[in-house]
Amino acid sequence: MRAIALSISQEGNWSENVVDDGKMEMHTEKLPIAYSLINTPQGETGHLVDNMCVSHDCHVFISVVSKIEDQKIMVRDHNRLHIFENGNCACRSY
Repeated sequence: MRAIALSISQEGNWSENVVDDGKMEMHTEKLPIAYSLINTPQGETGHLVDNMCVSHDCHVFISVVSKIEDQKIMVRDHNRLHIFENGNCACRSY
């Protein structure tokens, strides 16, 4: 997680709450994202299912990670399917 935080802070122009180490580890969606990045080969899509609505903080975090890692990430929450690619989400931050 700290390596991802460092990458995010070096990328710049992102929400401060994404790189604040105290908040970085607060939301449970972030750990599965890190685990997915470790276990998903480059070029394949990471898939996650969340039983709650993705928070704004996690939405921004996943967007940034998808851009930095050049990885497509799909997250299904109880309302919609989020497809993050190159820093953007298919829901357009709904």
